[in-house]
Amino acid sequence: MYSLVNAYRKKDGETEMKWAYIEKREKNEATDKWEGKPGKKIPWKIELGTRDEAIANLRRVLAELGAEPDGPERLPESSDGNRKSSDPEYDDIPW
Repeated sequence: MYSLVNAYRKKDGETEMKWAYIEKREKNEATDKWEGKPGKKIPWKIELGTRDEAIANLRRVLAELGAEPDGPERLPESSDGNRKSSDPEYDDIPW
């Protein structure tokens, strides 16, 4: 299961997750005070699903934001129809 978690970087550079508490308290109407103890601590997160579901969900988010994921880079073609790299190490590879 893939998920995004809410975290922050502390002043010392360490990353810390933010936590939420399941509410197991009730507000007393008469005294206007909370009674009881906070419940179990759980991380703030958004579950994205399995790997394939997470990829599909993130692509939908990108589409909603009007962005497109990066695609493969198109290398320029030379006059002989082969693609040429800007790195001389790969110039002899036929594209």
